[in-house]
Order: sequence, then C-alpha cells, then structure tokens
Amino acid sequence: MLRAVGGGYRASLNPVTKLAEFGVEGYVGVRGNRADAGTRALLQIPYLSTAVGGDYNVRSGQLNLLLTVHTPVRRGGFLTRGTLLRLDWYPTLRHSFVIGVSAPIGDLLAGRNRPLHDYVVVGPAVPTPEAHASSSTALLAELDSVAVAATWIRKLVVPFLDQDGRSGNVALARTARYVDDLRAHLSVRSVEAEVRPRPAGVRSSRGQRLGRQ
Repeated sequence: MLRAVGGGYRASLNPVTKLAEFGVEGYVGVRGNRADAGTRALLQIPYLSTAVGGDYNVRSGQLNLLLTVHTPVRRGGFLTRGTLLRLDWYPTLRHSFVIGVSAPIGDLLAGRNRPLHDYVVVGPAVPTPEAHASSSTALLAELDSVAVAATWIRKLVVPFLDQDGRSGNVALARTARYVDDLRAHLSVRSVEAEVRPRPAGVRSSRGQRLGRQ
C-alpha cells in the first residue's frame, strides 16, 4: 500500500500551550492493484504528539477509528528540518497500521527551534605540551612552594563558605572547621609571606624556558 496524505490543522485554544488542534486530512494512493482514497477528521494534542479521530475510506465505504503518533526521532527533524516519523493505527480494522513520514508546508519555524547537533567545535584540538623534567632539586622545591602559596592565596582571597550538609548545624560546623584551618595557617604564616616576591631562581628558570621556546 502506498499513500500520499495532505491536510491542515487549526488550534482552537491557545497555540502556545499545544493542548488541542483540529485537523482534516485527505489521502490518495494504491492498495494492491486498485486505487485508494479517503478523508479524516482528527483531534490532535501536539504536546503529547498524538491524535485521534475517524478515517473514512472511499473504496470500502467504511468509517474506522484512527490513532496516530508522530515523533521527530532526533533533534530538528527525522529526515530534514521539521519532518516527523508518523504511525497510524486502526484498532477497528484488524489492528492494521501504516508508517510514513510527514513534512510541514508553510510552517517556516517547524524544526528550527533546536539545532540538529547539541555541540559546536570551538577550535582545533589543543596540542599536548612536551614533557619537561627538571634536574634541579632547588628549583623543584621552589615550584612546590609556589604551588602551595597559590592554593592558600586562593583560599584566603575567596574562602569557600557555601558548605552543605544534612542540616544547617552540619553545614555550620563544616564552615567553622574551614575557618579554623584558615586561622591556624595565618597564625603560622602571614598573608604577606604568601604573596612575597618570587625567588630569583624561579624567575630566571622561567625566563630560560621561555627563551628556549
């Protein structure tokens, strides 16, 4: 069986809510070696992507119950923008069904509210930096000191006070422990000591690396 279907729908309620639309469809085609034609009246619920109504077949002269479901399957449309995969089921006609593809005509916004892909390529892949191992133990010690200082500067400048917990008391206790750690660190090492100028050995090593690059 092969059919070509056309029709129109009109929203009797607020079209934004997509609660109900009334539609009329007509179809022509072939079934077996004979021509086939008919008309339909449907109540469609776009929010649920379903419709129900009656299908009158001219060839058989019968009126059958029709249930239809449509879905884009993927973002933007099944084949092209706005196209839908459609299933028509006839429960009163020996549970027969028809599968097809529907495309909107005159609806310029159909399928264009969402892109076909949910990602974008921002730029080329970032190359992996070359591994560098220093043989200077003094330099490694200074770099470790700089890393620790940077961590404490971050904690002191932007303390993390948004602690969570099972209750307000638990969150308050976690915040108090966090603040106590800051106080304990400040009692041993001041803020001025954390932001002191970088040692000359670290600056010269960084300059040598940049010169080699």
